Formats: sequence, structure tokens, C-alpha cells
Amino acid sequence: TRSGLHVPPSGGGGYAATVLAEPGLLAYWRKGEGSGSAMLDSGPSGLDGFYGGSVTLGVTGLLSGDPDTAVQYDGSSANAHVPSTGLMPTAAIAADMVVKPANVGQQSVLFTHANSAAGFGTDWVFFLYHDSSAKLGCFIFSGGSNAFAQSSGAVLSNGTIAHVGFTYDGADLNVLVAGSVVAHASFSGALNTAGPQNLMIGASL
Repeated sequence: TRSGLHVPPSGGGGYAATVLAEPGLLAYWRKGEGSGSAMLDSGPSGLDGFYGGSVTLGVTGLLSGDPDTAVQYDGSSANAHVPSTGLMPTAAIAADMVVKPANVGQQSVLFTHANSAAGFGTDWVFFLYHDSSAKLGCFIFSGGSNAFAQSSGAVLSNGTIAHVGFTYDGADLNVLVAGSVVAHASFSGALNTAGPQNLMIGASL
């Protein structure tokens, strides 16, 4: 599986080459490690992170024709973190990942950047998640304000591979599945950057 943080995507070449060629790419966590606790960034910023809780490395990958392996979370304690980076854009951002949920009834964080100790607000940047009804949603934060968009119905299912993500261009928040918008909100404001923020990829709530 893979996770990426960028501003925003384009195409071309083989899969990894396509991701790495995206203009504005900040990080690309391929999550193909076979051992250890490090989650390595293949992107230009060297934003390596680490796995926590119970994860299984080296499981069969999700991309057809790609030999890269994946990481399996236990649905309970597993998570992955990247320490505060100082590289967050403020005007526009896109983030996406390929997932294969095993239990869509378990509400989960997919991608979030926040200082969790500060509460859900001014030290948060974004929060992509799915709820216990398999709806996909995202918050983005600007000062004390936020925008929220969530799909009207279930968009994920157990055992089915999905490419999910969001984009924000300073005016519109879009939540996407397989490149199609499933939720939208209009919002204007610079994204938060203050606080000892921590990027997290995957966790159960």
C-alpha cells in the first residue's frame, strides 16, 4: 500500500515513478518495509516515520503488477506516525492512500496531521477518516474554523481495495474515491501550521 502527501497530483510512467514525478510532492510512504519499525519516505523530503502497535510487515501488496509489499494493521493498536515536519503547505494540499479495509464497521483514522494533545481544533491541520457506516469524510482547519465534507453513503467495503484521499485548493475541499469526488465543501482560509503537529497514517478510533 502507499500514502502520499502533495500539492496536487499528475500522471506518467510506472507507478512509483508516477508518484515521485508529481509536482509539489512532499512525501511518499510506500509502506513496503519487510522488517523493523521504520516507515520510510521515498519522496524528496526524507520524512521517515515509525510504526506503532501491532503491525504486520511484508504482506501481499495491493497494486496489480507491482511487486511492492504492504503493511497490515491489527485494527486495534496499530498506527504509523511521522514527527513534526515544518513542511506543511498552507494554501493547497492533497493527500491520498490505497487501502483494503478488513472491518469498515470500526471507525478509523486514515490520514491526519495534528497535535492531539491540543484537542480537536486550532492545532489541527486535516483529518481524513471513515466512520462506522463506511462513509468517508475529511475535516480541514484554519484558525478556530473548519470545513467538513463526508460522503452521503458507504463508499468502502470489507476486503475491497480503494484509492482514497482529499484535496484542498484554498476554496474547495474535495473527498475522493478512485479519483471521483464523493463529498465536497466550500471553504476559504489558510491551513493551520502552528503547534507541535504530528502526522499519523492509520489508526482505529
